[in-house]
Amino acid sequence: MRSSKVYAMLLVILSALWAPIVVQCKRNEKNCNAKIAEQLESLKLDLIEIASDLSGLEQLKYSLAEQRTLLTRRQCAKPLTCCECGETKCQCGCRIPESNYSYCSDIICTRSGIYQIQPENPFKQPMNVLCDQEYGSGGWTVIQYRFDGSVNFYRGWQEYKNGFGSLEGEFWLGLDRIFQLTAFKPLELVILLVDLLGVSTYARYERFEIGDESQGYVLKPVGAYSGTAGDQLTNLVGQNFTTLDKDYDAVSINCAVEYTGAWWHENCDLRSVV
Repeated sequence: MRSSKVYAMLLVILSALWAPIVVQCKRNEKNCNAKIAEQLESLKLDLIEIASDLSGLEQLKYSLAEQRTLLTRRQCAKPLTCCECGETKCQCGCRIPESNYSYCSDIICTRSGIYQIQPENPFKQPMNVLCDQEYGSGGWTVIQYRFDGSVNFYRGWQEYKNGFGSLEGEFWLGLDRIFQLTAFKPLELVILLVDLLGVSTYARYERFEIGDESQGYVLKPVGAYSGTAGDQLTNLVGQNFTTLDKDYDAVSINCAVEYTGAWWHENCDLRSVV
């Protein structure tokens, strides 16, 4: 359907561009050939510019307008007495005591928002996270969120370790925190993508776990893949995380610099998610 609209638009443009040639020929038959040659040359340049614009439109589908990366331990499975949970989404406002929040999946039947959780020992310090209770049946911890380009993600190792941005906007939760979340109970991972044309795709993995800093935050074996975005993670198992100032990929160039984005790069053959 989009191709038909573009074709119709081109016909209108060509018709408008051709009209001056016809007018010139009727007024002065003697100079008609010269005028046609001049107009055709101008038309050629206009078509080149149109082709460039259409090429730019085609590239929109490869550009992301929104991206969320989520982790969960389990879905909303045990409603509290004050809640009524549907089959796919919990809709109510009750909460369990904050001291019981180990993961976002412990926050049964509540709205998405920023909560304080405390992963299991030996990690003593709680952390603030964004819990997504809208995707699926809820219980997801957002570890990365991009949607408006307001935060620069081309950063070094220390910032990717500690995290950056704001939980109220774009952010990266931090490799240390992601390790804490996955250290004792490997979680499920889903990456949600929306391109500039509004097309949504996703990649989901039944298991996700990384090592600590001494291991280079190595990507450990992931579970079965499902989705529509394509599996771009399974073949990266065993890779350490690469940033602009720490190159752990398998080629001579730094893939994080090549693609201006950190990730578990290997051969620079896949675009960075971050």
